[in-house]
Amino acid sequence: MKIEEIAVKLTAKFERGAYRGEVNGYEFQICSINAGFGIKQYYMAFILDRSLEASEMKAIRQEVGATGLFFTSAVHLNNTVLIFVRNPLKGKERARKLTSYFKDRSFKIVSKDIYGSNEEITNHKTISIKIQTGLKFNLVVPINEAIYKEKHQQEIAKIINEEKGNNNKVGGIIFAVIGAILGSIPSLIAYELGFMSWWLYIIVPFASFYSYKNAKGPLHRLVPLIIGVITVVVSLSMFLYTWANLAFHNDMTLGILLSDKEILPLFLSDLVFLLIGNFVGILFSAKIIYNKTTASKLKDLEENQ
Repeated sequence: MKIEEIAVKLTAKFERGAYRGEVNGYEFQICSINAGFGIKQYYMAFILDRSLEASEMKAIRQEVGATGLFFTSAVHLNNTVLIFVRNPLKGKERARKLTSYFKDRSFKIVSKDIYGSNEEITNHKTISIKIQTGLKFNLVVPINEAIYKEKHQQEIAKIINEEKGNNNKVGGIIFAVIGAILGSIPSLIAYELGFMSWWLYIIVPFASFYSYKNAKGPLHRLVPLIIGVITVVVSLSMFLYTWANLAFHNDMTLGILLSDKEILPLFLSDLVFLLIGNFVGILFSAKIIYNKTTASKLKDLEENQ
């Protein structure tokens, strides 16, 4: 279904740069997200004039239902509620529940400059926004161009200034290695018990990254690559340590143990599984890790200049 067809079913019209409609007097925009493989998902987006607290988001999930409901940030943290529109009639019914919740608590849709100033709205700007899954979509927000430019530059300067504190290169690497070792423990224990799972390897890059981040390592664009290399090296080292330990307890070297024609295929099959597991873990985590870097934040801001 095309966005024009969705708009007709939701009684929305194209104005101020987006398809807009109303439910219970609350304006929404229709936005689309490219989910890959040519699949587009459509959402009703309600942009509020303030951020939502964690307790409010929890209450909204209970009221409307958590499936297909997202909270995201249009300039301000958690000020936008998205409702997935698979079936326009059901989507509108959920929107009625949401807006009834809004009305009972006197929530308001943003109606002036997105930064909250009382200056005149001089334009409606399309900005790119990420949701929890890392996918992007566009929303149109009201702005005063002078205020927007000033605030935007302030945000860029703030991020650059914060990054100056992330200058512990050596310490970051050391802690990333320690984090990877700690993250490898669950998979190591499972392996000792005769069990292997790719899902356990997903823990390793995340443990490595958060240790690196907490140690104030630089959050540049190469961080996912650094974490990926550390993940493979540490996981492989732990794997070889396990086999070397097995050889030691049998009073032989690892080389002698692997010379056994029955043992070598087992070693190689487990090694291949380990490397594939690492690849899956790195692939799964790379985008998430990158999104938390300073490089990603600056790129997002540059896209919305």
